[in-house]
Amino acid sequence: IIINKDMFYRDIYWDRYFVDDKIKIDVIEKMIKFDTLEKIAKVKGAATVGEAYEIKDVLVDVCNFNCNEMKKFINTGSIDKDVEANVIRFGKNEDNNVVITVNGYAKEGYGRFSLEYNNEDLGEFNLSVPGEHNVYNATAAIMASYVSGVSLDDIKTGIEMYTGVGRRFEDKGNMKIGAKIIDDYAHHPTEIKATLKAVKNMGYDKTIAIFQSHTYTRTESLLDEFAKSFNDADVVIIADIYAAREKFTDSVSGLKLADEIRLQVSESQEVLYIGNFDSIVKHVESIACENDIVLTIGAGDVYKVGEMLRV
Repeated sequence: IIINKDMFYRDIYWDRYFVDDKIKIDVIEKMIKFDTLEKIAKVKGAATVGEAYEIKDVLVDVCNFNCNEMKKFINTGSIDKDVEANVIRFGKNEDNNVVITVNGYAKEGYGRFSLEYNNEDLGEFNLSVPGEHNVYNATAAIMASYVSGVSLDDIKTGIEMYTGVGRRFEDKGNMKIGAKIIDDYAHHPTEIKATLKAVKNMGYDKTIAIFQSHTYTRTESLLDEFAKSFNDADVVIIADIYAAREKFTDSVSGLKLADEIRLQVSESQEVLYIGNFDSIVKHVESIACENDIVLTIGAGDVYKVGEMLRV
């Protein structure tokens, strides 16, 4: 089970799909709060998290714990609260149980890195998915497998064979001009930053990011963070917000989001609000060049823009 930063914002309805899982190894990334597990335990009818789950190991991605709240979360021991578990911290610093050393990136942005676990050299691992964030994701998967008894040879083979899932940096083909089209489900500021950072290692001339924010409530509550998430894009195009289950509200909009982003980026970056997909496609076709990359980003139906642009 991977518990990630999105769960900080979900209510118990969206956590229900975890309820019947038997958690043995828990991976904690970024903004997780212990009360998420407590809420799930309550739904299961258990008095405590320890009663609800038989957690054997807790893997903690310490590279993302930079804020005071998360440092306190670790240092006070509240991470295991009433759960007896072996806490395995991983990151780049030498004081972690698992020390990550990034050895480089291939032209496609695929990471190559080494791991040391409690002074044991686990060797080098090669990825077939791009970005530094996937180095950390892979480390979590590697260590969860390793402490479960899977051989290192099998882990290394499996990690290298993994090429991602649909809507996670998914190659959608090329435009007629030759520009690469990538679709990514990123709908949280941290994910957007990671996706755009991954592209920087790939050698494209220009990055065109088309973002469709997901729900009015998320957009409004994370407006400041969204505004600071596009520094690695050359052109940012904001579509109308994808309402999903929500009713329209005029308190936040794609136009407002574009205005906020424009205040945070450099003068060399272009930020546009273009509400509908047909107009977005027309504009991208007028500015994209052969060695550019076009990213459709968001959890709604923004992937359709890529399909409209594809040859």
